[in-house]
Amino acid sequence: MSDKRRGIVRKCIKMAAWSCGVAALIVFLLSALVYYWNNQKKLEHISAPAGKMFCPDRKGCHFAVLGDVVVNTALFSTVYDAALKEEPEFVLLLGDIVPRHDQQIVNVSSRQMKKVLQDKMVCPIPGNHDVAAKGEDCDHLRHYRTLFGSGSYFFTYGDTLFYALDNSRLTFSDEDFAQMRDTLSLLRPLYRNFVFYMHAPPETACPGFNRKMMNEKDSLKLEALLKEFQVTVTFCGHLHQYVETRYADAPLYVVRASGQGDFDWGYLDVRIADGNVVVRDVIVPWHGRRMTLFPDWEEFKLIQVCTSGAFLLIGGALLLISLGSAVALKFIEE
Repeated sequence: MSDKRRGIVRKCIKMAAWSCGVAALIVFLLSALVYYWNNQKKLEHISAPAGKMFCPDRKGCHFAVLGDVVVNTALFSTVYDAALKEEPEFVLLLGDIVPRHDQQIVNVSSRQMKKVLQDKMVCPIPGNHDVAAKGEDCDHLRHYRTLFGSGSYFFTYGDTLFYALDNSRLTFSDEDFAQMRDTLSLLRPLYRNFVFYMHAPPETACPGFNRKMMNEKDSLKLEALLKEFQVTVTFCGHLHQYVETRYADAPLYVVRASGQGDFDWGYLDVRIADGNVVVRDVIVPWHGRRMTLFPDWEEFKLIQVCTSGAFLLIGGALLLISLGSAVALKFIEE
């Protein structure tokens, strides 16, 4: 190779080594800064009212049921505001609240959701988007719990007992089931009404839907328990459309998505009085894009991209190219 060509090659390799090295440094610094910045910002807690008792002398109650949001805040805030116009005393939020089970996503999602939910009492349960997939984590609620608290819990409002069961992995644990039995044995005789809610509906109650649901074995096991303690009504989400059916000798309602999916979005307005349950399915008109971005989307997207594994892999690849170029340059000079 002539000296002229050797000089050109040397110059190109040197430029590649420096540019890739600088680019790798920028990638790693940006990822670290975004990670630090997101974790330093305040985490807004929207904890479930686990074990709390409200308005003990109250007869009946009025609440709204929403679900399947995945932080599509522009659309969800429209549905939520429509539900609040009915003046419910509290809101059941039936899972799929965040896009995925990741601490960085949970952090920014908490801030977005808090802006929408304001100070209304909200009673969330986890959905399949909110938890780690099977085999991913021994504690599938690890990140969810930092924001929303317990996955399974009870609370009471007036003469009504509410129980939430975590079936976000389309099943429930033996521990949660045993705890539910113990709680119902103790409290159910003291309350006129018993409202039960979970994310995924039972397969036996909603056949024919092209979505994974709680399997037949668990559905039958849970149904026997709800029959034993005379459930008044059951609410579920997950299907992204309204369904009215029967389960455990009582009505079961599946709420429409409140921000996710391709169907009409809406909520359920529920009033319980004198032992009667009146449920109204409400569709909320939406004329924006199906997945309209929420006001602080830039913040969300920046965190999602800069803390992802793929982004760090790009930085690693650039670093390897830089090191490889430096080695090649040394070889040529020798």
